Amino acid sequence: MEDEYKKYIDKKIEDGLIAKDGTPLKCFCGCTNLGNINEYYEEHWMVEYIVKCKECGRQLGHYAYGCWEL
Repeated sequence: MEDEYKKYIDKKIEDGLIAKDGTPLKCFCGCTNLGNINEYYEEHWMVEYIVKCKECGRQLGHYAYGCWEL
């Protein structure tokens, strides 16, 4: 199962959809116009947010406390 996930992530990196750290770079529709929604701050820092495509509205990733969920 772990190998399948690694292949999935490697393919997304190869296709230019995400950076090596997991940051979404472009949508499956090809759009690179992405935006953050549902931003959550603690003290002075943004600690959680969702990245969505501004073209098709697809949710591409969720960042929370230093980790990406894709």
